[in-house]
Amino acid sequence: INNPNKIKDPEILRFGIFMHDIVNGSPNDVEDSVEIALKLLHKSENSKFKNKENLLREIILATKHDSSVPENLSLEAKIIADIDLSILGSDKSSYNIYAKQIRREYSRYPDDVYNPGRIAVLKGILIKHNIYKTDFFQKKYEQKARINIQNEIDFLAGNN
Repeated sequence: INNPNKIKDPEILRFGIFMHDIVNGSPNDVEDSVEIALKLLHKSENSKFKNKENLLREIILATKHDSSVPENLSLEAKIIADIDLSILGSDKSSYNIYAKQIRREYSRYPDDVYNPGRIAVLKGILIKHNIYKTDFFQKKYEQKARINIQNEIDFLAGNN
């Protein structure tokens, strides 16, 4: 990120950022977002989008943040993955609002189901060597993200 000239396809990156959460709340929301984005890409008459299907797919799938995402991502995919997780490294107040929004999104689950599931997700993030994939995000957000995540785990586990 320190050298934006390294980004090979800023137009596809912008399009991927816009489209990555077009579907939300379904079990396959990321994959569904990819399919919609690809359909729109094919309808586009923008010549900058020609033959960019694989990169667009990689960019959006990078927001899954799970073991299915390969380590050797393009810079564009690393950037969107980091942008998608940037809230984790925000100030305490913003993070707490985010955590409450996540809880609201999964309000159909009682605490005895939600809390252990959310703790498992958060611990899965914490065990990574780096939460963020680019030096810029690591330097700016990594330490604060780890503190916020641990605080949420402690809260959900009743340790607060």
